[in-house]
Parts: sequence; structure tokens; C-alpha cells
Amino acid sequence: MARISVVGALPPPYYGAAKNTKIIADLLSAAGAQVRLFDTAPKSSGAHVRTLMYHVSRVRLLLRNLLGIRSSSTLYIVADGGFGIWYTLLYVVAFKEHGRIYIHHRNYSHIEKVSLAMKLIVRQIAPTATHIFLDNEMADRFEALYGPVADRRVVSNAATNDVAVSVSRARASGALRVGFLSNLTNEKGFDVVVETFLRLSKEVPASIFLLGGKAVGPREERLLKHLQSELGDRLDYRGAVYGDNKSKFFSEVDVFLFPTRYVQEAQPNVLFEAMAAGCFIIAPPRACIPSMMAGVPCALVPDGRDYSARISQAVIAASQAATDMLVRGEISRAADCKRKVALAVLDELIREMSDDDRHAVLNCER
Repeated sequence: MARISVVGALPPPYYGAAKNTKIIADLLSAAGAQVRLFDTAPKSSGAHVRTLMYHVSRVRLLLRNLLGIRSSSTLYIVADGGFGIWYTLLYVVAFKEHGRIYIHHRNYSHIEKVSLAMKLIVRQIAPTATHIFLDNEMADRFEALYGPVADRRVVSNAATNDVAVSVSRARASGALRVGFLSNLTNEKGFDVVVETFLRLSKEVPASIFLLGGKAVGPREERLLKHLQSELGDRLDYRGAVYGDNKSKFFSEVDVFLFPTRYVQEAQPNVLFEAMAAGCFIIAPPRACIPSMMAGVPCALVPDGRDYSARISQAVIAASQAATDMLVRGEISRAADCKRKVALAVLDELIREMSDDDRHAVLNCER
């Protein structure tokens, strides 16, 4: 039985990165591996909050986790972003003499610009580590910055999409339904969403707005209250949305907005979820988003001057397609196809990681 240490953010809270790490761990367990979980995310602050106490908590978790991971023969670790990549470096240095390393790249902060910590990680774990990327362009850009990797895999986040493919939804009157679901933080474009909702409420009188997520700070709380005051009954605010409520949310949305500017954004889970429900997506062409949306009716609107105005124009231009059940079906079928392709690759990777005999051979090659 393979012994695998899984290192990364874990639920709660149940945001995209944590959800994906838990799904990987569950798949490894189901494949027969003996999995030990090592959470790297302090629970005292939100996913987008980085205070001094946050890092104090992270150091405590790091010291505790370093004592446990070396009892395994394999390390599966999600590369952190920003300053957190230095924690990832310490994990791989502590483990590298004990077995095989699989490092999963799920953020773009060390691909948008060179990271010294990532350079050191690649140097420490080359040439035997397996690097897992979200799309081929991400892998190419990584190798352009840090040099070729010996074992490169591509597994899309479509594999861990937990919203069922469906275009059925409950429609109220003939109103255009525009939605946004995420942590309500300006890093994810919440301020742009507020401006866009308010603009569309005047430009498209027959429109309704769906909003899911919790405000992460005082600025966002003020924006939310302002939006509620201005839109009144035309705003359907649902707070944090999970599980079946998430599927229901997307089923009631025609156009889904995601004007993210999050520096670590790579391949947002929420876009695969919206796509599965047949939502017409409007997002910026950054990180992995263009490859996610390849072959799918959508609008990629770059960030910049008059952003909310340009998004509003894109919504209006897409309104007919977004309410056409044939187009929605095309979008959801594309999501299903992307998920099946990604699942096939992920299943093979899970079998490999869980195979003790294969690891004995791989580790002898070190």
C-alpha cells in the first residue's frame, strides 16, 4: 500500500484550491493508498487575508507538518503562491530524500514573474519530481522561466468540477439573469461586478442579478450594502453557496461574470462550474482562462479603462445567445467533454501515485 503525504490547503473553508486538494486525497484513498493529510491553511482568516498572525499560524503548521510528512514514501504537494512559495520550498527540502515528489502548480504568481523560491524548488527536486500543470501553455511558460522538467503532466481543473452538467433552470419572467459567485473580494473583481450590476440595472431594465459569496473585508461589506440598497428586490443575494445550492445558483444564471484580477489566479474552478450549467461566461483573457474557454461561446474582456462599461456592453451583446437553449446546451456539452478528457488523465495519475511497485522502480532511479 502506497504511503502518501498530501500537503496543501484543505476545507474548511470550502474554496476552489482546498476543494481540489481534498478531492485528490479522496481519490488516492479510494485507489488504495494510505493517505495522510497535512493542512497548510490557517483557519483564523479567510483565503484572501494575509496578516502577521496568519503567517505565525502558518509557521506553526509548517513545523508540525514537517515532522509528519517524512513517514510517507510519496509527497503530493500543491505549490503555494506569493510569499507562501517559501513554505513549499521548506516542505520539498525536508522530504526530498525520503521518496517521490509530485508538485501540483495551481497558481500563476510564479509564472507571471520569476520566483527565486521556485527556482530553488526546481533545483532541489530535479530531475525525478513530477510537475503537474493546468494546461500546456502554463507548462510551457513554466519551463521557459525555470528550465525543462523531467516529468511534466497536464491535468485540467475540469477533472474536479462538482457541478453536474445540466441546462435546466427555473426562469422568472423574461428577465436577463446576470450572476457572480466567489469570495466577495475586490481581488476577484467584486468592485467591478458592483459597478456592472448598477450600470446594467439602468441599461437593461428587464434584468435580475444573482450574487453568491461572503464579503471578506470592510470595503467589500460596504460595497455589498450599497448594492443591496440600490438594487433592492432586483438583487438576489444568497450568501455563501455550497453543494446542491451551487448547482441551483448556476442553473438560474444566463450570463456569469468573473472579472478577476487575483494575482494567483490560474484556472478558476467557478468557470468550469458555470460552464457545466450552460452559462455564458464573461471573463478576462488571463492565466489559463483562454484555454478553458477554447471552443466555448463566451466573451473575453481585458481589464483596463472603463472595464465595467465594456463588460456591460458584452453582456448586452450576449443576451440573445445567453438565453438560447441551443447555445446553453453547446456550452454545457463542451464542459462535459473537457471534464471527461481531464478525468482520464487524472485517473491515470492517481493509479500511478497509488502503485507501490511503480514507486519502488521510480525511487530506485533517484
